[in-house]
Amino acid sequence: MGKGQRWKVVGSGDGVIVREAIEEFSRAVAEALPVGAVVEEQEMHGDCMRFTRLSGRGPYTGWVNVRHAGADVLVKVEKKPAGGAPPVSAGSLQESEPDLDGTAKRRKGAEKWRPQPAAAPATSDSNRTIFTRPGRFWKVVGAGRDGLVVRQGASETSPVLPGVLPQGAVVEEVQVIGNRLSFTDFSMRGPPSGWVNLRENGRDMLIQDAEGLSGINIAD
Repeated sequence: MGKGQRWKVVGSGDGVIVREAIEEFSRAVAEALPVGAVVEEQEMHGDCMRFTRLSGRGPYTGWVNVRHAGADVLVKVEKKPAGGAPPVSAGSLQESEPDLDGTAKRRKGAEKWRPQPAAAPATSDSNRTIFTRPGRFWKVVGAGRDGLVVRQGASETSPVLPGVLPQGAVVEEVQVIGNRLSFTDFSMRGPPSGWVNLRENGRDMLIQDAEGLSGINIAD
């Protein structure tokens, strides 16, 4: 099928290494693609694929090997079930829709399913402190009209992802490294995941939100 083919991560317990370029000696990005993530093929050279992530966690784009040590670590995913699927009205799609990673989007009024981020111990070094408190929510309060810039990795020089976090968006914390927050955006108002600054120029860009997503209608 080539470009547009969807793939699902099925191997490598710690996730599939993602690199910035096709060469094997190119720099690996900070995050790996975890098992269950679904990506879309952009180009393929041998077993090396440039992808865009569609669901799950991990980098938004990069290069991965679909095979490692003779075994498949990503497998092709069909967009439609074999034999075709019956027509579905737009209204029923909003009510319930199968997700790419095998989970199901909630029905209106039902509690939204959220993946549980893997817990990691807090560590520190001389330059930065790492805090990991999965499940804590943050609300964007200092974005202004332009929104918050979202980057692919913890470094402030890492690639900028498409889209911004708008004012009022609520995200779930994956980890905090110094002034940098790794998040998952379950409010669906910006990139699905990435890194942002908690403070800029002495002002809070995000604040902790005790209510989380309870006040947001994610189904809309």
